[in-house]
Amino acid sequence: MPFLFGFSVIIFLLVIDLILQMLDRILGKGVPISVVFELFFLNTAWMIALAVPMAVLVSILLAFGRLSAAGEIVALRALGIGIHQVVGPVLLVAALLGIGLVIFNDRVLPEFNHRARVLMTDIHRKRPAVALADKAGVMIGDFKNYQILFDRADAGGNTLYDLLVYSFNSDGFPETAVADSGVVEFDEARDEALLYLFNGEMHRIDPDDPTVYALTTFAKARSVFIGVSQ
Repeated sequence: MPFLFGFSVIIFLLVIDLILQMLDRILGKGVPISVVFELFFLNTAWMIALAVPMAVLVSILLAFGRLSAAGEIVALRALGIGIHQVVGPVLLVAALLGIGLVIFNDRVLPEFNHRARVLMTDIHRKRPAVALADKAGVMIGDFKNYQILFDRADAGGNTLYDLLVYSFNSDGFPETAVADSGVVEFDEARDEALLYLFNGEMHRIDPDDPTVYALTTFAKARSVFIGVSQ
């Protein structure tokens, strides 16, 4: 059946694309496999919403293209069967699918998208490495009152190297931390992401006297609460 063929091909392509994204961004970052499957399931809603109309188009093109190529439309007209009798059932099925898709997009799709968004936010909150994936060399402003820049990360994404951290305080003068490496963890007690910095410097301007500049070096971990990823 052309519709099932088109639907299967489109869903297959969308699933492969989603799997590649999840492999790159989520798998290997310490996210439980059950959560990964739940996130995958919640993303099937928008795939269906995209695949159904595209599959209808593909199936119509395939069906009528095959009829035209075989000369069957001419044969049907020669038998006294009008074009409206051929197109009518197709339009009826398309209308029924359209009504079903409207209901699906109104009732199911928003709920699935909302749950997927909430789940992804929770993953970012408890697994900061997911939020930082593939952002090496890019200034990240997703965390509360902090901007982070790092050169590279390990395979798991929790250890960052060559960090630059800007901390924005209410006094208007940002603090700048430069570190050789850092480890990102989630603090259950404070419900925030915690960044441990190793072997670096802290640059600070005195808010009471902007001409005073302070430089502090540290060798061991210096903890920075970077909040929850948005």
